[in-house]
Amino acid sequence: MKTYISEKRKSIDEISQLITANGFELTKVDEENFRMKFMDGTTFLNHFFIKIAFLESWQQIVPMKEVRNIFAEIEDRLNSYSKAKSCLSLTIPFTLFCCNKK
Repeated sequence: MKTYISEKRKSIDEISQLITANGFELTKVDEENFRMKFMDGTTFLNHFFIKIAFLESWQQIVPMKEVRNIFAEIEDRLNSYSKAKSCLSLTIPFTLFCCNKK
């Protein structure tokens, strides 16, 4: 899981080092997040953003022959959860780096 996350999202320290190594002065770093809400697991798994940003790499975690069955189970569980909670919510973290060219 840590490997997957580090491939998708480099640490603040790694990005800060890249910024300064390329001739920029880092002036401010803001960590923020936003929430996306979905009606259910089916809506979540079929959302454009989820498909382009996450779904393929999630599917690569499980054996190819099991993808369909495992994701059907995930979808069912997310649907049950969202029914009990009235929605499904996903928090997306992001970081803003403010910098000036030296």
